[in-house]
This record gives sequence, structure tokens and C-alpha cells, in this order.
Amino acid sequence: MRSRVLSRVLGMWMLTFVVVAGVAMAQVGTVPGSTAPPPPAVSAPGIEGPLLPPSSPESYGLVGLTAHVVAAQDFHAYWEGLGRGSSSNTYIYAQSGDTWRYFDAPVRLPSGALVQYYNFFRYDNTATGYVRLMWQVATCPGDAGCTQTNYIDHSTDTVGTPGYVGIFETFSPPITWRNTDRSTGEIISSWLRVYFSETGINLGLGPVVLWYTRQVSPGPATATFADVPTSHWAFQFVEALVDSGITAGCGGGNYCPDGTLTRAEMAVFLSAALGLHWED
Repeated sequence: MRSRVLSRVLGMWMLTFVVVAGVAMAQVGTVPGSTAPPPPAVSAPGIEGPLLPPSSPESYGLVGLTAHVVAAQDFHAYWEGLGRGSSSNTYIYAQSGDTWRYFDAPVRLPSGALVQYYNFFRYDNTATGYVRLMWQVATCPGDAGCTQTNYIDHSTDTVGTPGYVGIFETFSPPITWRNTDRSTGEIISSWLRVYFSETGINLGLGPVVLWYTRQVSPGPATATFADVPTSHWAFQFVEALVDSGITAGCGGGNYCPDGTLTRAEMAVFLSAALGLHWED
């Protein structure tokens, strides 16, 4: 059936615009212009150890997890801070004399990504200091100031010196990411921010990993085709193909969901979904 084939094609390609939903986000301000950092959020310490989510290939589809890795070397000093130091193990740290100790790295995800987990690798060889990781998001309408929110605000504790620790956390519920909101003209950007409570190599940050899968966006309130109503089992998938410009139906305001699929039609669907082209 054409609708079943289309759902498989859609599983190979889904970068649709969706609305961020189901995430409790606290409003945050900008970093204060002083040497005193904002207080760390009270949060669970996370699962200690270099843990990863369930094994899955990095691929298209609705179940294949993809790792968005932000290397420690991607972080750069925020505002008036000194440049980061880097140890022989490639972890970064705040240099001696740095009174700010904030470092930022950009996060770039495809629209429609469903972010489910994150890993946070750090080094702690001091009984008094801590490392604070934040994932900050700015929503900018273009004709007004940006609104800033936090998706992650995780501080390690100051007890003991465990050394190298991998922290694994689950987003509950998962975060549906978007880069723009076409209905409002908003642009959404994000970055990771790390804060070291002390300078020197005894507090370090390694890579940060955001794990996501692709997903099919919800169908609209009104059906596009008369023969694929909102109650049809393939409604969501057909509407996603239409919105992505992969299909326009079979004519006459219908989609013909039970019609046969020719090799020519399959070529059109696959080429449009994957954006296939060749060099000049």
C-alpha cells in the first residue's frame, strides 16, 4: 500500500518544524557582571559512571539514536573571562586569575529532533569545588529582546574527589527541538555553558553529548485530502509528506491511500524526501 511505503520513506527523512512542548523551563537572566556566580541549582547528582543510552545506530528513522557531541575544545571564554586551559587529557579548565570562569559552546540540532538523554563528563580532584553545566536557549522574535531559558542546569557536588566521572541523565519528558517558529518569525538558538567554581586543573570538563532521535510531527487539525481524514491510521504520516513537499496527492483533492505505487512514483518520493542531486 502506498501509505505504508510512504511511512517508511518518511522514517528516512524527517526534519520538520515542530513546537517545543512538554518541557518545564525556568526563566533565567543573563550572567551577572560580577565575580560572584549565580547559586547552583539543586539537582540530583546523576548516575555516576561512563554510561550511555541503549545501543542504537546513528541513522535516520524513529528509533536510531544520534549523538550530538560537543567537544571540550568547542568551549570558549564568555564575556571578560580568560581563555580556557587545556590539560594533556584534552579536558578544559579555568585558568588561574580568571574571575569569571564561564565558557560557552554552540549547540546545533536539526528541527524536529527529539532529545532524550545527555552525558556530562567532568574531572573533580578537589573537595571544595564543583562544575556546573547549563544548556541555555534563546528565543528571539527579531523585533524585541530574546527570551532565555534553561534546558539543563546540573551542578556536581563538592564532597570528595572522585576524579573522572561520567554523568548520565534522561530528559523527562523528552525535548522536541526547533530552530525557528514560522508562525511567529522567531529564531531559536542555544549553547552549552560551563562554570568552574575554582580555577586550575583540579576541575575539568570533557565532552558533552546530547542524544536524540527523529520523529514524525503531529498532523494538522484539518485534513488535506478527502480520502485521508483525521481518523485515518496514516493521517499523520501523509500530512507530514504533504507539508514536506514530497507528495501532492493523486488529484481531485484525494490521496488515493489504497492505490498501487509505481517505480516512477517511488523515484519521485525518494528523490524529494532525500533531496537527491548530482554535481554540475
